[in-house]
Amino acid sequence: MRWGLVPEWWSSSNLPQNTATATTNKILQKRALRKPIRTQRCIVPASYYLTWHDDAPFLCFLEETHLFGLAAVFDCFKPNKYDLPLTSSCVLMAPADQRMQPMGKEMPLILSPESYRSWLSNETSIDEVAKIMNSNFGLRNAYPIASKAYDSSFNSKEVYKPIGHRLHRKFKRVPAKTEIDRRGREKVIEWKNVYVD
Repeated sequence: MRWGLVPEWWSSSNLPQNTATATTNKILQKRALRKPIRTQRCIVPASYYLTWHDDAPFLCFLEETHLFGLAAVFDCFKPNKYDLPLTSSCVLMAPADQRMQPMGKEMPLILSPESYRSWLSNETSIDEVAKIMNSNFGLRNAYPIASKAYDSSFNSKEVYKPIGHRLHRKFKRVPAKTEIDRRGREKVIEWKNVYVD
């Protein structure tokens, strides 16, 4: 599929721009999305997504799972009877939850595994679809990565390694002070919290 939705009724020789994503709160108001949101929904599998924050790229991920499904819609555009149809899609964006608001006002809509079947079914009512769009799934986190991640000519997994701390850092309780008791066993008398990552 082409990344960036081209509606079936498109007539211009120039394909539309900036249609790779669409916001859920205005989806029914947009002519290009009214039919796809009702009958042409799909899921984009992902293990992370990238976003910009403070002029730097960040890799965003779910803490509970390595693979998740992004809510998306698709359409099929046929320029004329001689051309092959062009199938295209766009990912839906939802308002960012409190945890991810430092990364921006919107974030991709991640579906819960329980909602996959309903999302893909044409039997699902538009009210049920709206409910799914209002329930973003997953506990997200993010870390900064090298700016080469946005360079399509640079193809290496190294670019996705963290170059700084996570947005939400985890703590672990470890012994800070110990003593040996009468039986010769080590006993913790003071604890401290340290960062896991």
